[in-house]
Amino acid sequence: KGVKYLGYSFYNSKGKFELCVHSKSKVKMKLRLKELTGRSNGMGYERRKQKLKEYIRGWIGYYHLANMKRLL
Repeated sequence: KGVKYLGYSFYNSKGKFELCVHSKSKVKMKLRLKELTGRSNGMGYERRKQKLKEYIRGWIGYYHLANMKRLL
């Protein structure tokens, strides 16, 4: 528990090991979302919407193996 490998963390659930997103990866994601949604970044609404869509789709695509039920 608590071991980070490629952004994933491992935990034991009912006798078998499963993947979850590591806490450092969650913090980095939240900081990036805060950066993208800030009003002082000079992007218009459409560009901001597109960047958010790309980032979220990529993030979920990378961590699709993890159990993210509570996170999302």
